[in-house]
Amino acid sequence: MDSYVYRWNPSTSSFIFHQAIPTQGAQSVATFLTPDDTRYLAIASADGDSQIRVWEPFTALFMESLRTAPAYDITPLSITDYNGREVVMLASAYLENGVSMVDSEIALMTSISSTSDFVPRFAISFFKCTTMAI
Repeated sequence: MDSYVYRWNPSTSSFIFHQAIPTQGAQSVATFLTPDDTRYLAIASADGDSQIRVWEPFTALFMESLRTAPAYDITPLSITDYNGREVVMLASAYLENGVSMVDSEIALMTSISSTSDFVPRFAISFFKCTTMAI
């Protein structure tokens, strides 16, 4: 089933349809902005891959950037690193079998200088945490 993005139309003072995004069991949605002003939409889907989508200003659409593990909740976190720079982390949580196992991921959203040679401009590092409930 698709999830829908609406945008505010100030001339009519109402929301209007903007974009349909294919999802499976979407549970949670979050938007966030990285320090370089890139806009993202994160969708936690319990029944399929969760998604991170990036705003593409040329098409005015959220385009798929990354698929990650199923999740029930997804939350962006803005922190300051030890050098005083703002960094964005994205935390997601998945509760398996109702109560028995929590499987979470934390993604560190990082940028690499566009003038660097042979490296991507954007990268995500994942830290996976698995705990058993007692």
